[in-house]
Amino acid sequence: MNATGKQVALIKRTLPSIRLSANEVQSIEARRDDLAKSNNVPASSLNLDIPKIKLPIEWVGFDMDGRLWVSRSVVDGHPHEADIYSPDGKWIAIMQWPATVRLTYLAVKGNSGFGVTYDDDGGVHIVRLTWN
Repeated sequence: MNATGKQVALIKRTLPSIRLSANEVQSIEARRDDLAKSNNVPASSLNLDIPKIKLPIEWVGFDMDGRLWVSRSVVDGHPHEADIYSPDGKWIAIMQWPATVRLTYLAVKGNSGFGVTYDDDGGVHIVRLTWN
């Protein structure tokens, strides 16, 4: 939309539904239980239902070249995926990167970027990603 609220462009894509894995459900349940415990209430009183499917989009951001990244939900453990659009809204490509790497601040320029990953001991590592 522009400054007056008029729609300038619409990016639309049909995405498949992706079910939460058993591990993801357990993680959500644990967070819900921690929330209940920290508020001294039963988890059932929070009225927080766990969804069966993921939201289709995980996050949206712009890279240093002004391209729009629309990171899609993926099956647990599969590589991350994002649809990339040019500044004028044209679809360019699908980018993938390892499931263990997070592009937290989307430090991407050209065909490379930096991400964060963690080792088994909780150590943080900065990794450089390159795409063809």
